Amino acid sequence: MEISQADGRITLTLSLSLDEFARALADGELRVVLAAGDAGALSERAEAGVRAVCGAYGPESLGANALWEIAQAGAAGIGATQLRALLGVAAPKQLAGVFSGLAKVMAREMPGAAPFITRAWQSREAEFHYSMAAPVCAVVLDALG
Repeated sequence: MEISQADGRITLTLSLSLDEFARALADGELRVVLAAGDAGALSERAEAGVRAVCGAYGPESLGANALWEIAQAGAAGIGATQLRALLGVAAPKQLAGVFSGLAKVMAREMPGAAPFITRAWQSREAEFHYSMAAPVCAVVLDALG
């Protein structure tokens, strides 16, 4: 992979064949993460929003524990099966309920902002995979730690 910038345009060159790209896309194995500005820090507003979401939960609540476990996993993230086991929830619908609650809190505490948890389908594992960007992980761990 090569990234270059000229004339105000950014060019991303991948060394994949079209078939390899299509297979990765179909299998849910293709992830593109774009970070604006300094990938090592969040804007003050974004950090305040993440801290507000974390602060909305009491200690040992499912929402706080989900945020903590995803942040602990780092940029590599965590699969739904492992996350359910760590949270002590048996059914996928229970985990969906946790994320539904998180989405409502994010919408309330960070109106108009994009959610900071990435969810990607992993075909090989036949489950969703959850992750956060490294700067978000750092803020979550600091806020809940």
